[in-house]
Amino acid sequence: MKDQLTIVNRIRSLRQQLGYSQEYMAELLGISQQTYSNIENNPERLTLVRLKDISAILQVDFMTFLTDENNHLTAKNIQPGTNENLHDTLKTLKESIALYEGLILNLKQELEILRNDTKQ
Repeated sequence: MKDQLTIVNRIRSLRQQLGYSQEYMAELLGISQQTYSNIENNPERLTLVRLKDISAILQVDFMTFLTDENNHLTAKNIQPGTNENLHDTLKTLKESIALYEGLILNLKQELEILRNDTKQ
C-alpha cells in the first residue's frame, strides 16, 4: 500500500506542476472528475492500464512512477530509462508484479459481478 501511495502522490505532484486539473485529466481519460479523484485518493483503484494512460497524458514513461526513488518528481528531472541499478530493477519488477496482481484481482471481481448479473 505504501508503494501505491507513493505512486499516486507522484502522479498528483506532476499533474499539479504541469497545471493540469483533475477535471482536465478526467476529460482526457474519458472518466468523471469524481472517478479521477478516487484514483488519486484511493491508490487501490489505480490499475496498470490506467497508470499507462495517465503517464501518457503527463508525458512520462509509466515506469518512471515505479522506479524513481525521489518522491518529488518534477517535469524537469524526469528522464525515463536512465536507472540501470540491479537493485532498483528488481524493486521495479516486484512493484510491477504487485500492480499486475491488483489488476488481476480487480478484473476477477468485475468478472464475478458480471456473472452474478447475468444469472439474475
